[in-house]
Amino acid sequence: MIADCYHYSMEEFNMTDVCIKRIEEKRLNCQPSPSTFERPFKLMVKNEIFTVDSKKLNENSDDIADFLRCLQDHQQINEWNLPVLLRLANKYQVESLTKACCLYLEAANLDHVKPDQVLTLLTSAHEHHLPKASIGPLILRMAQENRSTFTRLRLNRYLPANLYTAVIGTNMNLNTIKEVEKMNGHFLRIERGSIYYKKALCSMCKKIVDSSECEGCKMTLCQTHWQTSPCGNEFGKRMLKQLKENLVDIELDY
Repeated sequence: MIADCYHYSMEEFNMTDVCIKRIEEKRLNCQPSPSTFERPFKLMVKNEIFTVDSKKLNENSDDIADFLRCLQDHQQINEWNLPVLLRLANKYQVESLTKACCLYLEAANLDHVKPDQVLTLLTSAHEHHLPKASIGPLILRMAQENRSTFTRLRLNRYLPANLYTAVIGTNMNLNTIKEVEKMNGHFLRIERGSIYYKKALCSMCKKIVDSSECEGCKMTLCQTHWQTSPCGNEFGKRMLKQLKENLVDIELDY
């Protein structure tokens, strides 16, 4: 018999010392089968022992092990086990673990997480009614992808309408910010993700060329002159700051 022992503190269940033991049954004169690896757990709460059969609970023993391990040490939470942890925390009403998952999403660097996994995290976070502060970073990370990735992942099918709208809106905001940051303090009209030009008299070179009007200084400028002449009005800077502050706009349906 091989036993692995862990200790946990669980205020939700008024427990001080919880020990999980994984028991390996000896099977004699029989061929190994997949069930061999489904070892039952035993929980020892103070002086009482409770058997947790992962099959009867319809749970994978590895999921239960991750659940208990992360309950003891929140540093074990990652992008791969978080969906399972949210599900089990909700099932067994362990609010402290749900909060730990929320804090993980709010603080984690999601840049390295692939979009497929971000989609999994996003659907799980929404399913378990996580707050905006936790869902926002996932929306922002997904919005950093291009439209071809959205199509490949079929976001319009797998995400609720409010989350899909938030992803698309944030993607547009990111593109707008990139354009405004290039405008030398001006705030020029943007259409289809790029600066809108029309034939007009440039206020500086006095030539009829492709020009764009600044909403701040109200001057009509060709590309050469808005790039070389900073805007004398603060409107463009204020709009850029506002865009960054309201980058992710999401309305939750719960």
